[in-house]
Amino acid sequence: MAYKSPTEINWSKGAGESVNYVNEVTNGVFANMLLFSLYIIILWASFKATKDIVSGLAIAGFTTTLIGLIMWVGGWVTWPTFAICVGLAIVGAAAVLIDNK
Repeated sequence: MAYKSPTEINWSKGAGESVNYVNEVTNGVFANMLLFSLYIIILWASFKATKDIVSGLAIAGFTTTLIGLIMWVGGWVTWPTFAICVGLAIVGAAAVLIDNK
């Protein structure tokens, strides 16, 4: 499969076209790994801030779902990836509701 050359991109649309190009060349792996890394970073940061893994799961799940929604509407990720983000948010919310603190 032949990909577009970087010279074929309409760079007058702005710097966002470079991210679109990388996502197109990697067949969406770039956007998926970006969402996964954001989930891990937010989970780790919220865990270190609150010292509670359950609230970290909820915060990371909902934040990643919001970012995933933006990326899904923008066409960067597919609906199964967005469905996984929603599932992570549901797991985080369930963990908060079940937690016995």
